[in-house]
Amino acid sequence: QKLSVGGEDSQEEDDDYNDLRHSIHMWHLHLPETEEFAAVDPDVGLSVERVQSIIAGQGLLFTPLNEGSFVEEVFSEKGPKSHNGYLFGAKIGEGSYAKVKEVVDETTLVRRAVKIIKHNRLRKIQNGQENVERELRILNRVRHENVIRLIEVFRRENKNKLYVVLEFCMGSVQQLLDTSYENRLCDADTHRYFVDLIKGLEYLHSVGIVHKDIKPANLLVSLDYTLKISDFGVAEELPLYQKDDSCQVV
Repeated sequence: QKLSVGGEDSQEEDDDYNDLRHSIHMWHLHLPETEEFAAVDPDVGLSVERVQSIIAGQGLLFTPLNEGSFVEEVFSEKGPKSHNGYLFGAKIGEGSYAKVKEVVDETTLVRRAVKIIKHNRLRKIQNGQENVERELRILNRVRHENVIRLIEVFRRENKNKLYVVLEFCMGSVQQLLDTSYENRLCDADTHRYFVDLIKGLEYLHSVGIVHKDIKPANLLVSLDYTLKISDFGVAEELPLYQKDDSCQVV
């Protein structure tokens, strides 16, 4: 049954309230002595005076909890971590030797992505260290709107981890395909991403870099729907000119 403000329900509540006050008053007139009252019902812990003070709005029905009984429970979960000026958030990706987390720059409040590389896992992968060094070297060289941008790199020696901070993207083309109807993008999106891809590859080739692993999972999409080429772990850096004027097979 719905209650209406100021209607019949409000009047009924007032009547119930007055009846309760009258009942307590009559109960007080016929109340037995304290010992007899406790013997009859040991579970009752409120005196008549206490009930009357509550009705008059001068007391609390329940004793407040001790702060120590619940503060520890409320704050038992760990808060967000902060390293090197970045506030770390949720994990947004994971690979064989690294995981990717969303972070926020504590100074500019700009969202970034950080790839956390664990050296103990990296050593177990063939050419793992070499691939990471190559990728960082290439990312440090390139600057193009259709290539993922490297922000900075820092280490935590006590954790034996390397942190690679990149511009934030909301996902990959592969993820868009997986969540699209019939695993296909519309013509407009396909055309836009293809043009961005060609622009990015044209730039990379102009500076002597061959990606060698172009696939939907390595094509990221930024917040403004710009395609970004990423993952240069197996890319090749070619000299602009061969000394013997020959082509290099990649």
